[in-house]
Amino acid sequence: MLKNLDLLRLTKIICVLLFLISSSFYAQTDNSAALWFGNLGDYIWHDSNVDGIQDENELGIEGVIVELYDSEMNFLDSTVSDLNGIYLFSNLTFGTYTIKISDKNFTAGGVLEDSVNKKWYLSPKENGDKPSYSVTVTLDTLENLTIDFGFFYTCMNFYKSGPDSVKAGDVINYNFRVENCGDVVLHGGVSVYDSLINPEGDHLIRNGVVEPRTVWEFSAPYISTKDDCGK
Repeated sequence: MLKNLDLLRLTKIICVLLFLISSSFYAQTDNSAALWFGNLGDYIWHDSNVDGIQDENELGIEGVIVELYDSEMNFLDSTVSDLNGIYLFSNLTFGTYTIKISDKNFTAGGVLEDSVNKKWYLSPKENGDKPSYSVTVTLDTLENLTIDFGFFYTCMNFYKSGPDSVKAGDVINYNFRVENCGDVVLHGGVSVYDSLINPEGDHLIRNGVVEPRTVWEFSAPYISTKDDCGK
């Protein structure tokens, strides 16, 4: 028969065991909860030299809408890149997701909206893979902050100027200015057409290669005639 002292000791041992089991259970539960949730992100930048690499002097793009879809391509959420181009989807359960640059960015008022002289493009991948506006990833760790998108743009401004008034027989020098305000070389050259200066064929008067953020200027002569009145 157990004595009172033995019963007291046995009770203490049982209590300690119950406490350890309980503590272990909650610890496992807490660890499990931490491991089964994670974050996806995180950067959208202006790849101004179009090499697919995030250089120190290249800035993030603010205001880009990013969408999140589940493994069945059901829409889950959206977010917007901040001042530094950072975006984040947080507290996601482990699983497969697709992150997509929203089509809304390219519509009227969107950050990547095209204009008459400017057009945005997705930057090529550093490893040579074909770029894509969406990325499918399996989240199985606390953070995956490697889902980045680089963008560059083409841009060109064109100006033509000449005298305000002339008389028949005057030699006019029209001045042309082509500005490459974009990120890439305009390979194949910029072709300038003018039916007044060159009335023949396709009216081409000059073609030249223009480097990024540089200006190409030239002049072309024209002899006015009496038929030019009002032109």
